[in-house]
Parts: sequence; C-alpha cells; structure tokens
Amino acid sequence: MFNFEGSGNGGSISKVTSKYFTVRDFSLKEEEIKAGKERVLAMYKAVEAFLIQNPVVAVCLNILFLFLFG
Repeated sequence: MFNFEGSGNGGSISKVTSKYFTVRDFSLKEEEIKAGKERVLAMYKAVEAFLIQNPVVAVCLNILFLFLFG
C-alpha cells in the first residue's frame, strides 16, 4: 500500500507497506524481503527521476490519477 503525505516544502513523502502471505510451509527469508525492498526503491527512484526530467508526463499522470481515483 502506498501513502503520500505533504512534506511542507512543496514536496511529498511516500510510505510503502507490504504484507506477505505464503502458502503451506513456504517462508520468506529476511534477506529476500530486504532485496525486494531495494529493487522496489531503485525502480521508484528511476520513475521519480524520469518524471522530474519530463514534467509534462508528471502532469498528465496527475490528471489521470485524479480522474480514476478522484
């Protein structure tokens, strides 16, 4: 789940919550969870960098999200 909060300086702070449900006796190791979080953070930063370099796309996405999620 993603939550966004205003940072007070015109930016925002995002918080991500993940829940893992496993099947039968399968278990996740802490190292696997940490590696997954690092991959998600890297992807998130890449998208952020792209949107900063392409503000028109960022505006279009904002309009789309407002339309879809009101």
